[in-house]
Parts: sequence; C-alpha cells; structure tokens
Amino acid sequence: MEKDMNNCLLLIKIVREGILGICLFPATFVFYQTWKDWFDAFGTGKNFILPIQDNIHELITQECKRNTIHRLLVGLPLRFARRVLLFGCRRAFLSGVGLKHQFKHFPPAQVDLVPGLLQNTTEARQQAHKLIKKFSEKKISISEYAHCFFGEGSFFKGERVAVIAHWDPDNFVDPYVIHQCQHFRSLGFKVLLTSSAKPERFDVQSCSDWLDAFVFRTCGGYDFTSWKAALEVFPSLYSAREVILTNDSYFSPIGSFETVHRKMMEVPCDFWGLVRCNQIRPHLQSYYLVLKKQVVMHPAFKNFFDRVSLSGDRDNAVFYETSFSLWLSLHHFHPAAYIPIPMDSQLNYTFEFWEEIIKSGIPILKREFFIRKNYQHRIKNWKSVCTDKNYPTDLIEKYLERQKIHHLNL
Repeated sequence: MEKDMNNCLLLIKIVREGILGICLFPATFVFYQTWKDWFDAFGTGKNFILPIQDNIHELITQECKRNTIHRLLVGLPLRFARRVLLFGCRRAFLSGVGLKHQFKHFPPAQVDLVPGLLQNTTEARQQAHKLIKKFSEKKISISEYAHCFFGEGSFFKGERVAVIAHWDPDNFVDPYVIHQCQHFRSLGFKVLLTSSAKPERFDVQSCSDWLDAFVFRTCGGYDFTSWKAALEVFPSLYSAREVILTNDSYFSPIGSFETVHRKMMEVPCDFWGLVRCNQIRPHLQSYYLVLKKQVVMHPAFKNFFDRVSLSGDRDNAVFYETSFSLWLSLHHFHPAAYIPIPMDSQLNYTFEFWEEIIKSGIPILKREFFIRKNYQHRIKNWKSVCTDKNYPTDLIEKYLERQKIHHLNL
C-alpha cells in the first residue's frame, strides 16, 4: 500500500514537472536576451527553467504589454504554469476553465484527525501510529544552547502564556512582532518571545511594556526547537494554565484574537488550532496552537519536546508540525479547530482563502504572501482588508522595506 502511494506521488511529480517544462519553455526565448545566453543556460540543465519559474510574475506582467501573438504563445502558457505552481495540476485546470473552489464555512468544533480516534478505536490508533512512526525515541538536550536574554526569574505557573517563535535573517525584532506581543498582553497573556538567535539592536529598557521574557538559542531548528528552548529555560511553563504556541510568520491582529478565543471556549476540547489541514498527514496547523493545562502538565507534552531535534533539516520541522496534533490525540487529548475542514479536503484554507478566514474571525495574514512572488498577485486588496480591520498597514510596509522585498501591490 505504502509502495503504491509512493509510486503515485512520483508519477504526479513527473507529470507536474513535465507540464511546467512545456509551459515555461516558450518564455526562455524572451528571458534570455541572446542566443549565446540561451545556449549557455541550456547547457546547465535544470537551471535553464528555474530562473523563469522564479521570475514568472514579472514575465507575465511584461507579456501583457506585447502583441496578441506573443500573449498567446508565451503569456498564456506562463499563466497556466503559475496556476500549476500555486495550486497543482488538477486545480490549475479547474481554475483555468472557471471551476474554482468556494470557501465553505464550518463552525468551530472538535476534530477527529483519524476516523475513530476520538472514540479511541484500535484501528484508528494503529493508523495514527503509522502516520507518525518515524518519531524518534531518543531524548535530545538543548540546555547548552538555550539562553535567557530578558526576564530571567519569570514564573509562569498558573498563567496564560503566549510563546512566540521568532526568526529573522538579521536577528531583528520588527515593529509588527511588537504589535503582536502587545495584543496578547492586552488579552491577559504573559508573552514569551523565543528566537533562533541572539537579537540585534534590541532595546531591553523598553521591552518590559510588551514582553515578559526573551529566550534565544544557538543551534539549528525551526519553531518547535524555539519552543523547546523556551520550555528548557522556563520549566514553569509546564505548570501554566494555558499556553499558546505560535510564531511571527503572520501579521496580526487583523481584528482581534479575542473573538476566536471566546468562541473556542464553547467547544469541549483539550487543545485547539485555527485551521485543520489534511496535507501530508491530518493535523492542526502549527502556527497557532492553544494548549490547556491538562495538556501542558501531562508527561506526553514534555516527552514530545524532549525528542525534538536541533537539526536545521526542513523535513524534520515539517514532521513535527504535522505530527504534534496526532501525538497528543494518541495520548487521549481531544483536538478542535476554529475552521474544522472535512477529512476529505486537501485545501490549505490559510493560503487558499486568506480574505475569507479574516472575515470569519481569524485575524492573521501570512507573511509568505508578500515574500513569495508567486503569491503576491493573490492579495491585491490586502491593504483595504487590513485597514477595514484597523490594522496599521505601515507595519507591513516597514517590514517589506527593511527586507528589501518589492511588492507589486504596495
């Protein structure tokens, strides 16, 4: 069964790459200025197509200004290739003929990540174990790599705490992150920032207005490693009343998290996330997870983080992101989601319906929309949406300016 699935995935990848190659090939004669450039690039193999793929949005913009024949022979295939890059082959075809997915509203509810897991059936538990079978049994210490930068002596027993994983290529804490922290403070949460490196140009004197503690690490890893560092430095987190595990990968609050938390209080569960996702394996998306005290105080929670590696391998990070919810479910904790999409849906609502989820009450706009050129055209009205929700759009503009990210919709 697993072998058949791997063969199927390989076939899908081959078909996707073939379609992309066919669609992008006409644009190579436009992208490379001379025949010498074209032949030199062709001789490098796969790099021949990759620059076209990376600059696809700008090329489409250029093709709109050319004659009809050019737009048909180059522009049309480029547009289809962009759909394939964003949505995959099947959905690119459906959107191309006008059959687009519609946002479906699902009220907050408990979720059964694997059919029967909430009822603790043997078959469901076996299936869930198979989905996370590669999880290491080895405990990995982070003690020598986790350091307290600010807030030493903070005590979080009995508190509601937002633990925010921070990453920045320049080790800088942006104003939009400070704004995010201030919002959590206004909702009654203690705020702990945990970074992938020691911060630069950081004003320790004024941070107490929006921050309770700051941890940084000197090892590889992603969000789960940063959260692991926070737990290492402040073990009192294991006695907190409620813990939010989140990160700075989104701009917020575009509205307020207060509405989401109020509605989720009505759903009987032990932990919850904003959106359920079924890609890779069924999980609650890890950019915002809320854990109640019965979870954080349980040995299963600590056991998971004890096994989180210090590796910079992205595959490891994806595994933790998509396995954590199943791990807790296997230890008899009940998950819930603000948007509990059905088990058979392969849509990523966070990226597919960014505007609709903001209107539904989830106050976030993912940073990736601005960073990835292939996503930028999807958020043409981001400024008006943010302004309507009273979010200071200059925070986004300042971030993009500092990162030297040219956004077409600014």
